[in-house]
Amino acid sequence: MSLKIFKTIVATLIATIIADLFSIQYSLTCGLIAMLSLQDTVLSTLNNAKKRLYIACLALGLSSLLFFVFGFYFWVWGLFLFVFVPMTYYLKGQIALVPSCVLVGHLYTLQSTDYTVLLNEFAILSIGILTASIINSYMPKKDKDIAELKQRIEEHLSVTLTQLAILLNAQISSGDTATINMVHSIQHTLYTDLIKAETLILNERDNQVFHKQSDYNVSYILMRKQQYTLLSYMFTYVRPVNVHQKEHVIYLFEKTAQQVTEWNTAETLIQDIEQCYTTLKDAPLPQTREEFEERAMLFQLLNDLERFLNVKKDFILNL
Repeated sequence: MSLKIFKTIVATLIATIIADLFSIQYSLTCGLIAMLSLQDTVLSTLNNAKKRLYIACLALGLSSLLFFVFGFYFWVWGLFLFVFVPMTYYLKGQIALVPSCVLVGHLYTLQSTDYTVLLNEFAILSIGILTASIINSYMPKKDKDIAELKQRIEEHLSVTLTQLAILLNAQISSGDTATINMVHSIQHTLYTDLIKAETLILNERDNQVFHKQSDYNVSYILMRKQQYTLLSYMFTYVRPVNVHQKEHVIYLFEKTAQQVTEWNTAETLIQDIEQCYTTLKDAPLPQTREEFEERAMLFQLLNDLERFLNVKKDFILNL
């Protein structure tokens, strides 16, 4: 039995018991509202609670007016539905539609809009929503799972940077399908872990609404996704080169791969890239078209690697 199922059952039973203790009529409805109010995250539960409250108040107010003016007839119930249902969709309050109609149904069944009846309906709604919100406020933290995913992502980023260095160093041929498939597999695994981490972190943020650590993790995963996009772009044009200047660029990719950690500011690596720019610019001019194209690609790789590192630097500076 999952935690959510257990909490749903407990919230339903507790809400019903509380309603019975206070002699609330239709106490089972109170439990059902608690069941419907319990959502996947704390934040969604609170947001839906607010929506259910104001939509239900609107429903009780509108129905009371119609029943008072026209009486308790079936056609008046139909008129209420024709007015209220479109209004609910317009206000994007569909999640509160059924509970609100159930409460209005109580007024129709009792043939009364007396204030005691209205208070009873408001009590049903309030007890159900509050019980669900309190029960759902307990959410076990996922810090360990998030930390493990972060570590895996950083390991995959490191391997990906190393693979770029290998491709640049002409250590594989275009026909080496095994190595190329391995590169694609690493990229796919990295992307999958990024999506898993993002989903987990966003859910954690919505469950730990008063903890700033959740905001940090959201910023972290967005930073890593930007870096993944840049690495994927580099793979679209990187190819083996023969010019000796490649050694400087290969060294930078390998050094970056060794320093993919959560708290590395990347400032030293960015300085190394600036020095590498100077070295490449001071080198003799290319003598052939092929050498020119290879040198141009090295500059492009340096530029994209610098962007990759600046993404991390900006993340650290904005903490």
